[in-house]
Amino acid sequence: MDSPNELRAADRGTAGEAVGRDGLAWWQRPTIVAACLVTVYALLSFLFDPSGYLSTDTGGKTASLAAMEARGDWDPDLGYWFEAQDPEGEFFPFMSTTHTENGQWLNTTSLTMVMVARPLWSAGERTPLGGARAILVLPILGAVGAAFGAGALERRLRVLAGTTPGSGHLAMWTIGLASPVAVYALDFWEHSLGLGAMLWGIVAALDACLLVERSRSATLRAVAAGMAFGFGATMRQEAMVYGAVAGVIVGGLAMRRSGLSAAVGRGLAMLAGFAVPIAAHVAAEILLTGAPIRAARAAGTAGGAGVGLGERLHAAIITLTFPFNGEHPLSYVLGFGLVASLIWWTTRQLDGGTDRLSTSTLRAVALCIAAVWILFSVRFVPGLVPTTPLAVLGGVAALRFRQWPVLAFGLAPVPLVLAVQFTEGAYVQWGGRYLLTTGA
Repeated sequence: MDSPNELRAADRGTAGEAVGRDGLAWWQRPTIVAACLVTVYALLSFLFDPSGYLSTDTGGKTASLAAMEARGDWDPDLGYWFEAQDPEGEFFPFMSTTHTENGQWLNTTSLTMVMVARPLWSAGERTPLGGARAILVLPILGAVGAAFGAGALERRLRVLAGTTPGSGHLAMWTIGLASPVAVYALDFWEHSLGLGAMLWGIVAALDACLLVERSRSATLRAVAAGMAFGFGATMRQEAMVYGAVAGVIVGGLAMRRSGLSAAVGRGLAMLAGFAVPIAAHVAAEILLTGAPIRAARAAGTAGGAGVGLGERLHAAIITLTFPFNGEHPLSYVLGFGLVASLIWWTTRQLDGGTDRLSTSTLRAVALCIAAVWILFSVRFVPGLVPTTPLAVLGGVAALRFRQWPVLAFGLAPVPLVLAVQFTEGAYVQWGGRYLLTTGA
């Protein structure tokens, strides 16, 4: 279980039908998976008008890029023609725009992503596609990276479980096409990039504490894990929580297997790796805007943890269970009913039972949810519900078969994330964007 040879064997996968010289069927080959995902995402993106957006904050980021292109600089300042009459920005056309101390009007949730997209926007403006379509390269690449990270994680979890090695293609196709990633690849969001970074951070963390015996190699994997979570934190704040939990797991397993010195060394290596992208991001923010904007935002969110417990509990229930974007008794009844019936049905299936009652109950709940969607139109579904079936299956199965790494990486961060999440955004978290890593 601990040998690198076993990991390489897991990476090779199984043959099956229509295998090539590399022992992989055509649908298992990474190049085919990547090409298919990019093609599907690109084709789907053409269904949308580039003048419209799927989210509230994309307009601010693209407006920042348009302003930079118009001026020919790298300053994300939107400017405000009515500033003399409205110095507080009460009537500024973009909500959540910040007026900084050095006079800039900023509206971007991820300065890193905007800066990287700047050349893509300029190149796209010189083509019929336009800048708004060209910058979708970033979320699309993030989605492909997330799918491949899921595949790498599947291979490692198979090694840990002692089951038949695989190519990871099942996880790649599932995360790439049957998860919220397929939506987050279609707009100028940072979510797919953040998820991809966190999944690869978990992969590197597992390598650091389980699949690498040589201390130097383990330290390098720990550094890589920290850097992945650090980059993820510049995109998604909850990467700090998942990274902290991963650090505790790495330290704990390293101590059990190699002693205190190994645990401390790998923990410090992971922390050092985490600090590199964070420091670079903060330095870029200070250089361009005069203040560490995202760091201040993260500190404000974290500072609210534990405040308004009732409001946080309510937001947690919405995030974890609500199948509808609205406050209604049916949201509670069918939300809790979906999770409970899934747990019941999964438990019976794993025990080898063919309990008709649990199956009928699950079908009834699913039909009721579908009926409400049909009667009142399918609207934005908040929270984890789009991934709840697989998430419940994975969690219950991990508990049933004592797969502690799955439970530790997937479920342990959930209470912490819910404790520090932005509560006012609970209704617009399609796929539970704060819990995308857990869903994956």
